[in-house]
Amino acid sequence: MKKVLVLGAGLSTPYLIKYLLERHAGETIVLDRDYRLAKSRIGGHIRGRAVEVSITRPSVLEPYIREADVVVSMLPAFMHADVIKLAIKYRKPVVTASYIKGEIKELADEAKKAGVPVIGECGADPGIDHAMLKRKVDKLRAEGCKIRKIRTAAGALVHPEYLKDNPWKYKFTWAPRNVVMAGRSTTAYISQNKLHLLPYPKPFDDVRTMDNPITGTMEAYPNSDSTRYLSWYDIKEIEELWRGSIRYPGFISSWRLLAQSGITDPFLFVPAVVKTYRQLVRALLGADDIERKLREMGASDEDLYRIKWLGLMDDKPLITHKKAPSVPDVFENLLRQKWKLEPEDKDMVIIQEEVEYETPEGKKIMWKGSMYRIGENAENTAIAFTVGIPVAIVTRLLVEGKLKLEGGLYIPVIPEIYKPLLDELQEMGMTFHEEEEPVKETVNVM
Repeated sequence: MKKVLVLGAGLSTPYLIKYLLERHAGETIVLDRDYRLAKSRIGGHIRGRAVEVSITRPSVLEPYIREADVVVSMLPAFMHADVIKLAIKYRKPVVTASYIKGEIKELADEAKKAGVPVIGECGADPGIDHAMLKRKVDKLRAEGCKIRKIRTAAGALVHPEYLKDNPWKYKFTWAPRNVVMAGRSTTAYISQNKLHLLPYPKPFDDVRTMDNPITGTMEAYPNSDSTRYLSWYDIKEIEELWRGSIRYPGFISSWRLLAQSGITDPFLFVPAVVKTYRQLVRALLGADDIERKLREMGASDEDLYRIKWLGLMDDKPLITHKKAPSVPDVFENLLRQKWKLEPEDKDMVIIQEEVEYETPEGKKIMWKGSMYRIGENAENTAIAFTVGIPVAIVTRLLVEGKLKLEGGLYIPVIPEIYKPLLDELQEMGMTFHEEEEPVKETVNVM
């Protein structure tokens, strides 16, 4: 009996584990430090097994990885490299939703030599976005078209019906820490044939509007290093390559002010004399009159209202869970209260892509592709589905021997992965939409 080992039973795993239990004929072993959580994910299924393991060091995982046929890592991103090293040692394929970068990227040669496929970026963004985009790009290239521009953006949001009293139009549907730290990794993209490298918090100054069929006009800011995908997409030359994160209008301008204040700086710790959020913000801004200072920084009435709504101008005690918290720690604790997903809330995942291309006849066309998924409630979320199900599909293909790959690092940009992945997602009710229109050329009038 083939065994799939799922490391981690967190928020992104309910659909993943359920899929494997129902569609993988072998055993699914779920390992987590919280046994009750792992057991609840199994739900008493005859082919499921929950295991409690406190991962104090990577070697703790060794006996479980040794006995598995495929390893699925849903652990925090910083732990993936150690998991992959053990998988390479025992020649076990690995699937994860996380980015292939940093220390993981450095394992490419080892994985190749060992004949171990490591498939990453198999979630929603990154993941489904890669598959949608590369399927279109490959088709256009086969037709002899030239790819001129690529823009893609995604958002893990809440359906507008559940945001009526929330001026930020935002709640946490995934890891809060990642939201607080957004924009702090390398942000780079290509525009007008030039490389743009944005230091923090410059990404929040670079806002683009995008129209969505469900929510109307949305805004997006650039995230991550888009240039990493030049090689993954096999692009030698392009006028624009841009990836972004989608938010409801107004969010980015208000968040930019908070980022400028230093409240997301992980190297800042709260002095013992600071007891309230108002004191903290005053200290960060170096001003007694917070509102006046924010206006000097460019805050609008709407920006001020959002910041006040969070409670950052209130004389309320800092929410601390550590003896020496960092400034982002206490900020995140406040956001967890204000942006909490209520039990009946429905989240929403949106992916929007644009490819501008030129036909062999010289016509310039804009292709627009979009995908959206609405969640059921705060537990069975759209983000859990769009992250977990792609991982599950790729895992099943591997364990059943239907996805035959040589050793090395992969993301869903090759037909062997993206074709069965997108086909099955569509069969499962994922909504995809595509349209094309001629590009309107701008004429300079002298």
